[in-house]
Amino acid sequence: FYIFIAAFSAGVVYVLADSSIRSRLRQNGWVVTIIPLYRILIFVFRLAGSIIALTEPPGWRVRPPWVEIQQAVQEIRQTMRLYWKNVMSK
Repeated sequence: FYIFIAAFSAGVVYVLADSSIRSRLRQNGWVVTIIPLYRILIFVFRLAGSIIALTEPPGWRVRPPWVEIQQAVQEIRQTMRLYWKNVMSK
């Protein structure tokens, strides 16, 4: 079924397209057989993500942005202190 839809879509584009696009479609016609596998794979990943999201316990586990910014600033200061300490000791 999916191969039929992909082939039909490519066929409509082939009929309506310019000659340069038609030659490109002829070169890449094999993609029509892979598109259904790609769509099924994407469906499985999306379904798995939905199931995981639904089975997780509800709750907010992210800290407020200002706390994240304070921690980032502290880590940058600490990194710079260590860097300058190493530069000055050489």
